[in-house]
Amino acid sequence: MLFSLLVGCGSTAVPTTGACSTTVADYCASHTPGICIWPGPAPSPAECAHTFRSTSCGAYDAVLLQGVDTGTYHYYERASGALAAVIDYSAVLGKRTCEAGPGQGFAEPACDASSFVSSCSDGGS
Repeated sequence: MLFSLLVGCGSTAVPTTGACSTTVADYCASHTPGICIWPGPAPSPAECAHTFRSTSCGAYDAVLLQGVDTGTYHYYERASGALAAVIDYSAVLGKRTCEAGPGQGFAEPACDASSFVSSCSDGGS
């Protein structure tokens, strides 16, 4: 399952997420404030228990919090550091959904999976 997540991320096609469940403003109002700006605070031990990786991709900085068969991508506008969208991925369902972002959905940039590097001091292990 992990392999399919990485291949999907490295695809040259731009995934379509469909409509976003909520706005970034509403998402930020209900989550830890540091998650809505990049770079934010250092990843917590709980986040580093998963694979917490980041990269620059297109006009965005992308942060991936990856579990065994799920992942959450946070896309930040590189120019301002503001959160642009939150995308959830399920390998089991084989789809991406927009948790927060523009109402019409978010066009993810095609990020090369190999460009994501650990943001945890211990390498994410």
